[in-house]
Parts: sequence; structure tokens; C-alpha cells
Amino acid sequence: MNSSPAAGNGGSFTSKRGKPKLAALTLLALGVVYGDIGTSPLYAFKEAFSGSHGLPLTETNILAVLSLMFWSLMLIVSLKYVTMMLRFDNRGEGGILALLALASRATRDRPRLGWTIATAGIFGASLFYGDALLTPAISVLWFGALAVLGAISIAQMPSALASLDPRHALEFAWRFPGLTFLVLGAVFLAITGAEALYADMGHFGAKPIRFAWFGMVFPALMINYIGQGALVLRDPTAIKNPFYLLAPVELLFPLVALATAATVIASQATISGAFSMTQQATRLGYLPRIPVTHTSESERGQIYIGHVNWTMLIMVVLLVLDFKSSSAIASAYGVAVSGTMVLTTLLIGAITLDSRSRAKPFLLAAIAAIALVELVFFAANAMKFTEGGWFPLACGVVIFTMLTTWKRAEGVVMAREGKIRVPVEAFPAMLGPDMTRVEGTAVYLSPDSGSVPPVLLHNLKHNKVLHERVIFLTVVDAEVPRLADGERTEVRVIERGRLYQALLSYGFMEEPDVPRGLKLLERHGLRLESMQTTFFLGRSTIARATRPGLLTWRRELFRWMQRNSPATAEYFKLLPERVVELGTRVTI
Repeated sequence: MNSSPAAGNGGSFTSKRGKPKLAALTLLALGVVYGDIGTSPLYAFKEAFSGSHGLPLTETNILAVLSLMFWSLMLIVSLKYVTMMLRFDNRGEGGILALLALASRATRDRPRLGWTIATAGIFGASLFYGDALLTPAISVLWFGALAVLGAISIAQMPSALASLDPRHALEFAWRFPGLTFLVLGAVFLAITGAEALYADMGHFGAKPIRFAWFGMVFPALMINYIGQGALVLRDPTAIKNPFYLLAPVELLFPLVALATAATVIASQATISGAFSMTQQATRLGYLPRIPVTHTSESERGQIYIGHVNWTMLIMVVLLVLDFKSSSAIASAYGVAVSGTMVLTTLLIGAITLDSRSRAKPFLLAAIAAIALVELVFFAANAMKFTEGGWFPLACGVVIFTMLTTWKRAEGVVMAREGKIRVPVEAFPAMLGPDMTRVEGTAVYLSPDSGSVPPVLLHNLKHNKVLHERVIFLTVVDAEVPRLADGERTEVRVIERGRLYQALLSYGFMEEPDVPRGLKLLERHGLRLESMQTTFFLGRSTIARATRPGLLTWRRELFRWMQRNSPATAEYFKLLPERVVELGTRVTI
């Protein structure tokens, strides 16, 4: 983790290959990172003049809406996300959980504030999953087509460019504050997708994302929005579908086909963000270990999580069948995204408050201004609660409950095991001369290389027997794609011939294979016969409460999550017939 949270470098994505790699990542970012915000021209401008809260089609209103869209994109996306938030990385990773890790460190001396920040961060992450389900249900185009279609329309009505003047938005807000509040729900749709921009930072790095935004995405979006405004100024009936009516009639069907084909790429913005969020939640202890597939030899952040992908597929299909139209989905969409944005701004404020930057006063003032605007957006979107806005909030509550339940229960279990933790160096002295020894080798998997595995202590307590040779084994995640076999193992002799401590390291592109890894210990003088070696794994579960504590339903939820999490033996590729799993029950 960077020593200064504001010194994010996106550095894990720099390379000696230089510009060619940067260009490739920038091109990928156009489709993956900005696929979400690229859907906005399909519906955002139209929504401002549709439905029960739609504005009358007048030149003043059209220019005001376009002005609101332009300056919202400037403030929220360009300033907050692209300029500020991409500097707040956690070892190159983005997303609200990366911010939570930084904010937790910044508030470690203030427990109450830390608890508030943690709660906000986890709920923000939970809302992001609701957003991730809604995004694939809406289509997208490539940005080149957006710019071309918009430019042709602007050439026919150049006066639409006057909307770039902020006075149109300010005057409209001053004269019609009530209407402005209502129309902000539609204007906000122009900036949805920015939260995926930050969540996907770990996939591509900050620099390619910035280049893609300022070099292509932002100009293309605004050219298209202003082009739609110019079209409606010429022909008010085009408001029924201004995006597709930008194209000549003969190009309408090819345009629909292109939009349909591009949908697959568009959904990757939040799908890949959901993958990153899930991986970070696992690392931070909010979810059990979930199998992750790395799809790149050179970039650690490019991952695929099958469990998340298939769950999202099922939920998206059900969502589309229930909502039936993009307008209904758009109503739900704004609540999820605006809520996530407010919570990320809160986390940034907590981190900045703890920083020692000379620009701290300026940053805090900018964050406060952004937070105020986002709160107004959230309030405007909350008006659509009954029209679909309840869905992402419901998803957020469910996921928030699951994340916090796992974290709380695991914390209770770890605290219980911590009370009986014994340093490795003190273990030999605990064994009396009459300790019963049996033939063979026992390998005890240990999450902490500095202490005796709890599963061994439980085995001694109940079975009162020890193998002739004992190995404490810790599997370590390395920060490189792959490791040579000569770099994979470390062994420390605690008691020669009897007690050893071993480390197996695996790169992020590798799947742990403990049996094969143990064969590499021969270079350290440790030879293991597979049929003479027994692996001991520990598994702690929460028992029925004997006094007030964790609510019964949360206890059962944790048990369900634990039962459905991948087995440790399977994850490490251990032979089932050579594994002994000792379970303990923790009473809370």
C-alpha cells in the first residue's frame, strides 16, 4: 500500500514496453471501463423530456439540460473521478473497498468515525453490486459513432453549442428550482458509469483511463448530446428517440445492430468492476475464499470470477423480465449510482482529512462542493423509489448484510483462536518427554507463519498424539505472475528431524498445488512420501448461543455461507484420503 493515499501511481501497469502498452490499455479501457457511461446517450437526454416529470420542449429548456449535463460531467467525472479519485489507489487497485481500506487506516485512532466510515464503505460496495446488475440490461455504442452522429447534427444547428455556457444551467436553476430538482434525475443518467471507472482502475491503471476519457470519451459524449439537442431544436418530434434519429433512415438498422453487438462489451465495465470488488472483499475478510481466474500474464488486475459472473447472469435475466423497459431500469439505475457516489466522496473526505498535503484545504473544499452536488442528485433520484429505485437499495441491504455477517463472524472466530495462539519457537518446550509419537509426517496448514496452527493445538488436546515429523505450512501470495521453482519454497528448522516451518509461494497467475509444491522441499532436505503424509486442516463454526450475542438469523446466514464456500482441501489440490479436517465450535 502506498505510504500516502494521495500518491497513487497506477504504477503496477507501467512497463518497459512504454507507449505501445499504454496505447493498447487505453484502447481496451474505451470498451471496458467506459462501456457503461457510453450507454447514457441512448436514454439520458430523452428522459429529461419524457414521463410525468418531463420538461416542455423549448429552446431554453433544451440548452439548460445540455448545460447541466456538460457541467455535471465536468464536475463529477472529470474533476472527481478522473482527476482526483484515480490518485487514491490501494496497491494499484480501485473501487470503494480500496477506498475503505485507505480510510480505515486514516481513522484508526478514531474508533467511532472508523466504524461509521466502514459501514458507509461496505454499504457503498453493496450498492455497486445493484448497479452492476442494472448496467448489462442497457445497450451501448462505440464512441466514434457517437461523435460522428452528433457532429453531423451540430453542423446543421450550430446554435446548440451555446449550451456549453454555464449561465443556461444557472439561470434555469434560479428561475425554476422545482423543475431543476426533478430534471436532475434525468441529467444524472449522463454521468452513470463513472463509479465503474474507478472500480476498474486495477484492470488497466490510472494513466490509460485518463487518456481515454480526455482524448476520446468526454468529447464524443458531449458532441453526441449536443447533436441530440440540435436535432430536437430542428424537429421537436424527434424527442421520442433522438439518439437513433440522428442517423439517416438507411443507417437505422445497421446502427441498431451495432448497438446490440456492442452490448456485450458495454456490460464489461461493471461486470469487471464487480470482479474486482469481490476479490477485494475476499482479501479484506468480508467474503470467503472464491476461485479467481487471471486472464493476463502481465496485468494482475485482469481477472474473471465464475461464481460472480453466473450469478449476475441469472439476476440480469430476471431483472429484464421484471422491468421490461429501459426507462424503468433507468429509474432504478440512478438511485444505485448516486448512492455509491455519495459514499465514495465521504471516504475520500476521511482520507484527505488525515493527509498532510499542502493542498488539503483546497481538496476539502472541492470535496465538500462535490458532495453537495451529489446529495442533490441522490435526492432527485430518490423521488423514483417506487418506480424501480427500491431494487438497488434492496440489493444493497441484502449484500451489506452478507458482507458484514461474514466479517463479524470471522472476527469472532479469529479472536477466539487468538486466545490460544502459541509462538512457533515456544512449541517444542510445550511437549513433554512422554508425548506419544506415531509414524509418518503431518502437515498442518497455518495462516500465520509466526504461530502454531490452531488445528494442531486442537489435535493435541483431543488425541494427545503427534507424528514423528511435523511441518507447519503457510501458502503465500506473491506479487508477480509466476515464480520459478527455485524461488517457490522456504524452510526453517525448528527442531531438526522433527519440526519444520515451510512457506510455499505462488504468483498471481498460478493456482496453488500443495502436493507438487511439497516435492520441491527435497532441495531443503525434506523428503515426503505421499502415502505417509497426512494433511490437517482446521474449520471453525459458530455454535448455538448460550448467552446474548450475534443474532440467530445472522448465525445461520454465516453457517450457510460457510457451507457453500469452496473447500480448502479442494482449493489446495489435496488428496481427500490424505486429509483430516478438525472442526471446532465457537460459542458467542
